[in-house]
Amino acid sequence: MKSFHTLRTPFIMLVLLALLPACRTAQEPEADVVVTLNPEFTVDLYEQRGPVDGRATFGLWVESVKTFPCADYHITSANAVNNSDITVQVRDIMEPDTCLGAPAKAHSFLPVGDLLDGEYELSFLLGEAIENKGTLKVANGRYEWNLAQPAGIDLQNRVLQRIPDGLVWGFISTPQEQDMPRAQQCIAAIKALSQDAVLLPDFYGYFTVSGSGSVFFHKSFSPEGNAAFFVRRLDGDKGALRNLLDDYRSDLQLPLQITCWSTEGEL
Repeated sequence: MKSFHTLRTPFIMLVLLALLPACRTAQEPEADVVVTLNPEFTVDLYEQRGPVDGRATFGLWVESVKTFPCADYHITSANAVNNSDITVQVRDIMEPDTCLGAPAKAHSFLPVGDLLDGEYELSFLLGEAIENKGTLKVANGRYEWNLAQPAGIDLQNRVLQRIPDGLVWGFISTPQEQDMPRAQQCIAAIKALSQDAVLLPDFYGYFTVSGSGSVFFHKSFSPEGNAAFFVRRLDGDKGALRNLLDDYRSDLQLPLQITCWSTEGEL
């Protein structure tokens, strides 16, 4: 795995700022200096689910603005929690030993861990030069990051709601148009086993619920190409759903590519 250094250190800007006081006369009033930088990364609050038990881990989903030659570039970081202080530092972008697939943005989930309700000081650093300091409020499964002036990042989702227990969500890939009727048949069968997921409009990590009730999957989870999506409530045992999905996946005539997650793990 190779290291691909992409963080731009604004040394020239820092030098110019350091010289500003020498250029003023004693009579000139002091002025606030606001430094703006083009975003290097997009950042979302995120809770990633464990595939075995569905355990939620809070962290940040970080994706580069730049596109790289293939999809296997990932972001390295150093993360620490010390009482009410959280530090997430982006270190580098790692180039894979073997570059496969189409050009894509580098991305990674940067885990922070389980947080108790309360208010935290959250520092997000790009290398050693750029520090974003804000407050993270955690209460009843809701996370809110207050960051006044993001530097070097595009903070896309400042508020995150935890996915309520009992939900299942996913998609059925439909690379060919003739795959759609079979996929819709599968979703109808899923609906027969489950109930509508009544969710308030908000960002839930894997997906967003709009004010009209429409569901949009996050870039971390959304597939390439066409797909049929579902978000449903299914309390209790998931055995019947698992059997249903296995039947459609193993169909000899038209096996379906189904991705399904629940708050209890991957199905």
